[in-house]
Order: sequence, then C-alpha cells, then structure tokens
Amino acid sequence: MNKDYILGIDIGHGQVKVSYLNEEKNSAEIYDFSFGQGNATIPSVAQEINGELILGDLAITMPGPIIKDISSDEEILATFINETLEVINDREPNARIKHITFAVPENSKPEKLIAAIEKLEIPKNLIAFKTVNDCILNFHFNKKNEAFKNLLVINYGAEALRINFWSRKEKGIYTKEGSYFDKELGMNVLEKNLTDALQGIYEEHTSKTLSMEDIYNIRAFTHENKNNILKTPKATKLYFNFSEPFEHRFSPIELVSPFTNEFEAFLKNFISWQNIDASDVEEVLLIGGGFNMPWPSDIVEVLFPDSNITLHKKPEFAISLGAALSTKSRNTVRLEKPILPFDIGIMVKSGEKEAFYPIIVSGEINGYQVYTAKTIVNLTKPFTLKIYKDDKISRPSILKAIEIPNLHKPEYAGALEIQMSISNNTLNVAVVDKSFENPEGIVAEDSVLL
Repeated sequence: MNKDYILGIDIGHGQVKVSYLNEEKNSAEIYDFSFGQGNATIPSVAQEINGELILGDLAITMPGPIIKDISSDEEILATFINETLEVINDREPNARIKHITFAVPENSKPEKLIAAIEKLEIPKNLIAFKTVNDCILNFHFNKKNEAFKNLLVINYGAEALRINFWSRKEKGIYTKEGSYFDKELGMNVLEKNLTDALQGIYEEHTSKTLSMEDIYNIRAFTHENKNNILKTPKATKLYFNFSEPFEHRFSPIELVSPFTNEFEAFLKNFISWQNIDASDVEEVLLIGGGFNMPWPSDIVEVLFPDSNITLHKKPEFAISLGAALSTKSRNTVRLEKPILPFDIGIMVKSGEKEAFYPIIVSGEINGYQVYTAKTIVNLTKPFTLKIYKDDKISRPSILKAIEIPNLHKPEYAGALEIQMSISNNTLNVAVVDKSFENPEGIVAEDSVLL
C-alpha cells in the first residue's frame, strides 16, 4: 500500500526533527530515524572527510573537526535535507512526499534554506515555510477546542533558552507581548561543559595528556550518554570504554547548578521586564530538548503554581509536530473547499535571486499569521512593503503596496513584524515595529479586497 507523507521539518541547532501528519488519526506523529533503537532525531552536524560529507551521528563519532551550524551552508543543508528524505524513501520505497513544511526562525529570513531547496529535485509547490511560533501554536492548540488563553511559551533548545508571552485580544486574535532569549543557557553550552568535565576526569584517571583520538572518543561518548547523565541529579556510574577503560561515579549537580540559578533568574527577569503577574499566565507550554531534564520544569512549577503547565513527552519535537499540523488545514481546505485560490506573502532574497515566502497559504482564511524579519532596509528613510499573491501558475504578482514611514532608525535597528488576517474577503495587514529598544507599535496598516 502506498503511503503519502505530509512532513514537518525543524532544522535545529542541535538536532534535525521530522514529524508527519497522520491523516487517519487527524494528528501529527514523530518520524523515528533510529528505527526504535534510540534517539529519533538526527544531530544537525556534519564533517567533511576526503571531499565527502558525513552527516548526523556518524559525523560525531568519526575523528575530525565538526561543522556544527549546518544552516549556515546551503550545500550542506541541501545534502542534509536530501539524505533525510532518502532515508524515508529507502525505508518505504512506495512512499510519496506529498508536502513539506519547514519551520523557520522568527527574526531571520530563510535565504540559505530557500537556496538549499532550489538545489533539490523537489517540486517547489510541495514546499511551505512556517515561523517557529506558528508551529508552536499549531502544536499546542491542535486538540483544544477551548478559547485561546494567555500563554507563556518556554523553549529550552540547543542554541538558546527562549521565552514568548502571547496575550489574548479581541475575537481570539493574539499578540506576542515579548520575545527574550539567552544563548549562554542553551543545551549546546551545557553539552560543551559536560564534555570538558569528562575530559578532565579522563585526564585525571589516566594521568596523561589527551590525544586527539581521546578527545574525539570523549566527544562521541558525551553525545551518546548526555541525556541519561543530565536527566538524573544523582551520581551516575560512567564506564569509559575506550583506550584505557575505567569506571567513575559522576554527579552532574555541580555542572547543572549554575544553569538552574541562571534559568530561574532568567524567567524572573522576563516576568519583571514584561510586567507580568504569575496569575495572568493561564497556560505555560514547555518545549525543547532541555525539558528532558527534570529541574527546568520543577522551577517553572514553583514560579507559576496556578498555571496549567503542559510538557510533551518528547518536548524537542514540538516544533516539527506543529509544522506537520500546519499543513492539515491547508490540504483539507484545498481539496474540499478551495476558498482562497492563492497564497499571500512577500519576496525574500536568496543570494542574488528573490523567492516568494508565503505568510497566508491558500485556504487559511481564518488564520492570523505573523512573519517577523530583521529589517533589511534603512529605517531612516521611507520605503514600500510589497505584498504578493501566488497562484502557483504564473509568477507572483503584487497584491498591495504599503508605504512604511521614516522610523528614524539606522539599518538593522530592530525587527518588523508583518501581521495578516482575512475577514469578509478582505486582507488586513499591519506592520509592527518589534525592536527591543523603543518599539513604536503599529507603524503602518492597510487592507485590500480579495
């Protein structure tokens, strides 16, 4: 029996996570690349050996320097995406990729990702992009019929700890009151500290200077065992099974304690900065691989004793699950009730080319969609924001041009958020200044009859 896959892909700074939409169950599920034998994710790292790219787990276990940020290199990114899809095709030769939604950061445009996709033999009408926040909200509210509540999202990932607060507005429309992050608390930093600690233990036990082979072995050892080591606050017996094997009881408490203190301080600072009362937070959503450790959620429960706290059993998959779910309404509406026969979005640069970036996809007429990007224009001058429509047949055409006034800010001073909603066959667009210093709120808004 042939199987159609509707995929959601989250290319994170630590792991690549893939989920798919189970249309029969009307839910999203994790695609397990370990065949049930271990970690379902793929480490988002690469290594080049003799001109050949080695990806994922193998790149960590092989000796040699690792390329950690695959998202910064379109060639590596294209290879990574291609091999990820090949795993699915090899495992299920009759499977068909029906649609792919990529989760993309809020404050940047996916030029490298768009350029990588251009290199692949994938029909471009199968590809869509959703911001990370859109994916998170899709994930959280997929099975909920209740009214949208004031929601605090805490995303403890590989690159950083991020917090967003979404507050209720009229007619169920939400506004993101704040976005705050700290790279020093990311899981990649904690993993590096763990690697350094284990290298120190190994040097002490063997009384020798570490060779490059020892360093690579410890790197692989840390990657394979970090989750089990960091999950428990108690001392864990480690067996170093390479070069000069030995056992050692290791307690992660000293390693983790600075992170627990900073984590708690970070949350308190955010609450103070946003002038939020804990009683105003009706729901707290915990996502990201950092919540596989018990202590972050323990701290959240103390700070928000009256809030409904949700922690998924696989918190690192929340974004990819939401990306897969984002196609649910899109495909259902397209096939059964094609109300809006085109996508609405903007053009973003990919190298020397421009590519269409959909913000509202066909059929999502009830959606309130947001796109946030670092400003790529000089905000000391007025400029025109062009909104396009794409019918997938001809080139995208301009739907509306919105004049943005002089904001008296130098280049890259902040971020502009493009907010779109559709009601009564009318597209409403608001452009909001979301810079951290002196944000000006809505700087331009307009509408156009569809």
